Amino acid sequence: MKKTVPTIKMFTGSVFAHLPNTHVDLFRQVELACLDKVAQKLTDTENEKAVKEAEKLFEEQMEKLVTLPTETADELNDIYTKCNKEAFDMFLKRALGNSERYRDKLQGAIAATFDDYCKRNGAESSKKCRRLLKELFQEIDVKFAANVHLVPGGYSEYLKDRTIAINRHNQTPQKGVKFTH
Repeated sequence: MKKTVPTIKMFTGSVFAHLPNTHVDLFRQVELACLDKVAQKLTDTENEKAVKEAEKLFEEQMEKLVTLPTETADELNDIYTKCNKEAFDMFLKRALGNSERYRDKLQGAIAATFDDYCKRNGAESSKKCRRLLKELFQEIDVKFAANVHLVPGGYSEYLKDRTIAINRHNQTPQKGVKFTH
């Protein structure tokens, strides 16, 4: 009887080298060591490796390209799009056979990593804005402690100081996505 390997991509040398071991492992598990099962096990193993490598590439590229906080959400999204494409290109070059569930697994991992970046981006932006506001309003706090604003005309002096601090805050660049005018 003639047996053929299911249509997957052409086996590479490293994949083909695992073929005898996979065949023996299946035989030891008392499974029918047919070529279809061997090919499927190899496909699954290679697709798992492809997912891990693509996920690692995505994480490395994001780490390299993202400086938190980003000025806008679009900036972070643009980097995500680029890194996502690179990761999926790598995965698709390496994946074998029907890899849909592995693509879904990779997309889930990438989405979780990106979600974490979005949360960290917002948190870093908030921290930076609070730190800047604290610094800019420190002079006003000193004047309050000295009762400078509690004399006649002090309120208009406070409003002037407050306007200066707010303008400085608005003009300071790179506060990130949590900054609002």
